[in-house]
Amino acid sequence: MKISIDKEYEGERVDKVLSKILNISRSSLDNVDISCNGKIIKSSYKLKENDIIEFELNEKNDEIILIPQDIPIDIVYEDEYIAVINKSYDMVVHPSITTKENTLVNALLHHFDTLSDKYENRNGIVHRLDKDTTGLIIIAKTNEVHEKLEHMFKEHEIQKTYIAILRGKYDKNNHKISTYIGRDKKDRTIISENTSNPKLAISIFTTLSCNDRYSLVKVNILTGRTHQIRVHSKKLNHPLAGDHVYGRKDNILRQQLHSYMLEFTHPINAKHMKIVCDIPDDMKENIKKMVNGDRNIDIKIYQGKIKKQPEIFRKLRTLRMRISDFRVIFLIKEKSDNLKLYSFIIKADSRGDIYKK
Repeated sequence: MKISIDKEYEGERVDKVLSKILNISRSSLDNVDISCNGKIIKSSYKLKENDIIEFELNEKNDEIILIPQDIPIDIVYEDEYIAVINKSYDMVVHPSITTKENTLVNALLHHFDTLSDKYENRNGIVHRLDKDTTGLIIIAKTNEVHEKLEHMFKEHEIQKTYIAILRGKYDKNNHKISTYIGRDKKDRTIISENTSNPKLAISIFTTLSCNDRYSLVKVNILTGRTHQIRVHSKKLNHPLAGDHVYGRKDNILRQQLHSYMLEFTHPINAKHMKIVCDIPDDMKENIKKMVNGDRNIDIKIYQGKIKKQPEIFRKLRTLRMRISDFRVIFLIKEKSDNLKLYSFIIKADSRGDIYKK
């Protein structure tokens, strides 16, 4: 088995890290030869970022056999070099000792003919999302592209935007949070500032809507630490709704966090990429109930006709947005590259007046 060491594990003992990643006891590694970058090392070896750790576990139960599985996935974008997937809720990104199948990697092996294989059991995977976090994740189809994307992530050249529901009233714009976080000294399953291996984490929170109980926010992350948004939300005393680890237990099915937008330069053709995916239905429903106070909000095709329609509006869909007793009639044009949307507001008025001449 081969594992590449992320920056968050730098400075930690190799046996402790392998025990955590593989969810096995440290004693399971007794009598197992562990090599780092091709050389045999002791269990007390302190890891460095990008170290390549190789070992073979003796027990057959620890074997992971990658198999393609016909699991439906939402492919938002694809070309010959990369793909962007809208990951669903309750899906682990790659196999591990505890989750050997039904992962995103198993699905990718079924849907794509070629994937990068730089790291064992992580075919195509350049970055990760938590099991319960939905949204966009980039897939590399070749090792060359994989390495370019890794470099872009390391240099913060890929902008990541999330949508989240926080507990409590949080009403701030462009609020920058900068902390040093890592694996907690006492509980290795969580991330905190109480760590022996702190790494800088930077997030920018902007409120989109709020009330006294919940807030809808946009979060731009400038670094990509494990559980970063969840930890920073807790730091604000406004943990994610549904986060039962960093917040409090409730009846919300999962943490309300969605990877909404990725913006980057294509690693091969240098084309500007701005990819957006819709908020999942469960979050939409929670936004409606918790943040918007269950107001009746929807968007439907407008059936009426607009006389003397300007030339620019040809071939555009006419839509009606209903917000309680308020109405907006508007048009949307999507550019051919599917990356930009333009909206043209025709009229905005009360329900009683908007359809009048």
